[in-house]
Amino acid sequence: MDKYVSIIKQTADAISERLYDVFGGTVKVYTEQVRQGLSKPCFIVTALNSELKRQQANRWFLVNPFRVTYHSDEGDGGDRADIYEMQMRLYDYLSEVVIDGAAVRGTKTCCKVNNGNTDAITVLQDGTADCRLEFEANYDMYLTKAPEREIMGKLEVKLKGEF
Repeated sequence: MDKYVSIIKQTADAISERLYDVFGGTVKVYTEQVRQGLSKPCFIVTALNSELKRQQANRWFLVNPFRVTYHSDEGDGGDRADIYEMQMRLYDYLSEVVIDGAAVRGTKTCCKVNNGNTDAITVLQDGTADCRLEFEANYDMYLTKAPEREIMGKLEVKLKGEF
């Protein structure tokens, strides 16, 4: 099952690489939890609850949902054009990522803009509100698990006579 954990990490890395390619390093991308010192604007890439469903034989289907949270540097007071523009850009940029050399299409995409919802606003230590956008997409895929046992042993044939 280590292979599947690796696939989840590879997906997070692929999303991060795509964001880096698009923004050229001008917007910081975090894949690990940040407790303090968040540099805004930034993206935080988070794997959500994945599910591994057994299919026929040695095939599995990985439901692989991710959340990309965009923290604007505009703050909560004022124009949210930055958030609304980023919403449409993420739909475009993250519609497909490359994982282990293969293109994987994002499905079940959705965005949440805070629009005053307290569940989408983080109150920072200094008491200011943090304006953010949450983009979610599934990067689902079929996986094949190699058999752990030898399928067929050696076969010896002893022939008598001339051929």
